[in-house]
Amino acid sequence: MGSRARSDRGRYAYRVALRLARATRYRDALPWLERAAREGYGPAWAALASWYVHGRAVRRDRRRAFECFRKGAALGNNDALGGLARCYELGYGTRRDLRRAFRGWRRAAAHAGREYSGEVARCHYWGIGTPVDLGAAYRNFLRAAKRGNVESQYEVARMRELGEGVGRHLGLAKHWFTRAARGGHDRARPALRTLGQGRR
Repeated sequence: MGSRARSDRGRYAYRVALRLARATRYRDALPWLERAAREGYGPAWAALASWYVHGRAVRRDRRRAFECFRKGAALGNNDALGGLARCYELGYGTRRDLRRAFRGWRRAAAHAGREYSGEVARCHYWGIGTPVDLGAAYRNFLRAAKRGNVESQYEVARMRELGEGVGRHLGLAKHWFTRAARGGHDRARPALRTLGQGRR
């Protein structure tokens, strides 16, 4: 009963903070957001971290942003998990640690999928915190692409066109370039025009 009541209080405080923030009353929203975070409401930690990143109603503070992401991630909040992974990758508010970043992206993808599967794929493709593995990169890009991530749709198409980490297949490359173009990816339309004319 105690933890549920605490969760309800946190959710309520977070909703009040959101309502005030939408009315651009950020200074009024801040105490409610901090209260929601203290009550252990994960989304509030992620939002508070974002405020420290952007300097909204608080001074910009990388270290505090990192700590807020860390606390939200410990509660399993998807945005906080992704934010924490990015902090480790960029050295934002903490020492840069690419292995921790990769583990963080994997954990975020296990919770939320979509964009975070694309981040795991990027790590596999470029060897960020893990050895280069084009097959794993393709599988993760495909997972994110099927969930509507436009950048991943473009990457799946490109890898299919070039045969990177997967067999070359121009038909599937065209399919994914088309989906990426419909989603607004700026390089997908030119890629469709030059499909199959050699490596770019």
